[in-house]
Amino acid sequence: MKSGQVAQPEERQEAADKHANAHSEDHQGNRTYWVDIEELYRDLLDDIYEPVRFGELEYSPSAVLEAVDPVVFRIGAQENADSAVEDSLMVCLNGTYYLISDIVE
Repeated sequence: MKSGQVAQPEERQEAADKHANAHSEDHQGNRTYWVDIEELYRDLLDDIYEPVRFGELEYSPSAVLEAVDPVVFRIGAQENADSAVEDSLMVCLNGTYYLISDIVE
């Protein structure tokens, strides 16, 4: 994805799948997975924007934003996760995000 493009639901699903982490296991061995929304947002930023260069040094866009303005970074991560919820890719329960595809009856 290039600068100015918006992540489509399919792209958000692929990214969310990549960042689903084992969170807990119940007595039957079933795992519950949660999504690290900040890592998901880091990948989105790094996919959309070119690396930031200072002379011979190169930094990821997500690292620059997180270091320069951590509040804006966290707001962006939250808004990105909320978009995934609106697209029915994730659900938020008590402030923790889960992939819809991992929810079983």
